[in-house]
Amino acid sequence: MVDALYAAEMHDSLIMFFKLLYGEGDGLVKINIFYVFSAIGALLFIGYLWIVFLPMFSGSDAYPAIRTMVILLSATMGLVVFLTLLMAKLPH
Repeated sequence: MVDALYAAEMHDSLIMFFKLLYGEGDGLVKINIFYVFSAIGALLFIGYLWIVFLPMFSGSDAYPAIRTMVILLSATMGLVVFLTLLMAKLPH
């Protein structure tokens, strides 16, 4: 019986959370999911740069230049992620 009450409370809490998140009624935050997908893609690109692309040049003469390029691209994409997530929260 206790487990059923706990499950019902959790269900109600989750419903209330998603209503607040997606703005049904007096929602606090509305999120455009397409901006979130864009931010995730930018984060994946940053991860690819550091985990896959940069190590390919390890030991070569071009490594310092490639590393500098990866740092600049990462900073730029970090700004893109920040602005994209900011846009995701703004009302349209």
